[in-house]
Amino acid sequence: MVTVGRVLASPEEKRLLGQTTHSAIADMESYWVGLVARSAGIPFAVMRVVVDTLHQALPPFLARYEGGAWERTALKWAMARPWWWPRLWGLREATLRAQTALGRAVLALSSAWEAQREAA
Repeated sequence: MVTVGRVLASPEEKRLLGQTTHSAIADMESYWVGLVARSAGIPFAVMRVVVDTLHQALPPFLARYEGGAWERTALKWAMARPWWWPRLWGLREATLRAQTALGRAVLALSSAWEAQREAA
């Protein structure tokens, strides 16, 4: 995993990052949170799920995403490009699968921690 400072929307950007860093996953948030936690002496762990693959193009408007309210921009963009709707639906489905997987992993991890704590 490598930390990046922006959304990588195109498969070309993702492949280039993978080739130059030998990484399969780009993360925008965890590194910086971990860095702050470490400097404050706070234990930090991260569990990530991957929604978009190296070969999957994201909607180009995401490349300009800088946080904040962007739903209206996304909706306008999508309404003007109906040919993207199947890919957007696929991204939605991948997001739901990722949420489910992450939820199950968190439950399993918390159960394991609880069992370890009780055994100690």
